[in-house]
Amino acid sequence: MEVYRGLTHGICRKACEDAHKVAFPDCIQKFADEFHQLQELRHKADYDPDIKFSKADAQTMHVNAQMSMESLRSASNNDKKAFSAWVLISSQGAKNARKTNNAN
Repeated sequence: MEVYRGLTHGICRKACEDAHKVAFPDCIQKFADEFHQLQELRHKADYDPDIKFSKADAQTMHVNAQMSMESLRSASNNDKKAFSAWVLISSQGAKNARKTNNAN
């Protein structure tokens, strides 16, 4: 439960932004790049009162998200596990899990 609740968008976005520093396969890199870009757009949509997106913009973002998910699905299980570990290792959920484990 701690990992699920602890995965913040900022940490995930930063991990995706830094994924190029690791030798992940192209399919993981494509997902990470698109996640990072879509997260930035979501942040603008939430916090920039001057930003306007058209229906066509939203449709393009939706298609890009679908393609990035297909890219992630095409990765091997080992690559998905490695990427998951990359994203989760510094998350608040991982820190909470370590605290819980150390308290026992």
